Amino acid sequence: MHNIIFFLILIIPIIGFITERYLDYLNSLMWSDSLPEKLKGICDEEEYRKTQLYQKENNRLSLWSSSINLVVILIMIIAGGFAVVDNLARTLSANSVIISLVFFGIIAFASDIINIPFGYYDTFVIEKKYGFNTMTIRTFITDHIKSWFIALLVGIPVLGLITWFYYKTGKNFWWYAWGLITVFSVFINLFYSELIVPLFNKQIPLPEGSLRTMIETFSQKTGFRLRNIYIIDGSKRSTKANAYFSGFGPKKRIVLY
Repeated sequence: MHNIIFFLILIIPIIGFITERYLDYLNSLMWSDSLPEKLKGICDEEEYRKTQLYQKENNRLSLWSSSINLVVILIMIIAGGFAVVDNLARTLSANSVIISLVFFGIIAFASDIINIPFGYYDTFVIEKKYGFNTMTIRTFITDHIKSWFIALLVGIPVLGLITWFYYKTGKNFWWYAWGLITVFSVFINLFYSELIVPLFNKQIPLPEGSLRTMIETFSQKTGFRLRNIYIIDGSKRSTKANAYFSGFGPKKRIVLY
């Protein structure tokens, strides 16, 4: 039985890796070397070619990143790396909740450190090569520090409660964990733009003008009440155009980069 479980633990990440790579391959088969007829007059031939080269470079980076991550995971499983981390966590505390927090904290931190070089290459090599990157080294570093801070601030209470539920509620663990994750997801959706985004970007209301008028008119036409429309200083990281929607009820907002 233990051998079967060990085999499954090994095979699941391998299957996930193979599936992801196969889907990328299928997507690449849909690319056309020449500009599709329907895009002529809309998209520039040279820009279309650059788009394909950009995507291919990102796919290669993704292949390297996922391959190295898979190798690390397999080594950790086969060589007992996770057991080493678990033993280390148990030397710091006898409390089951704290042991879990330390264990997952070490794993998450190590995983992020491993992936930092890939993020750096993506930002300062590929994105810069194609004229997208406007981020500085300082912003890159501070973004990671802020992300770690948020992970600690949010992850500790959520993971701590889930672990506590596991040890205290037995078979009812899944109900409590589901309820907690549901409440947390709703809370984040409501206050993401107000609490998380300001740590990374500045948001200001979209000024009165034709763009705001068109968005408001369209929202009214569809029966969707919306007054919170903001613009965000996304240009300090990238020249790409972007936008997102978040929130419920009075917290609904559209944010344009």
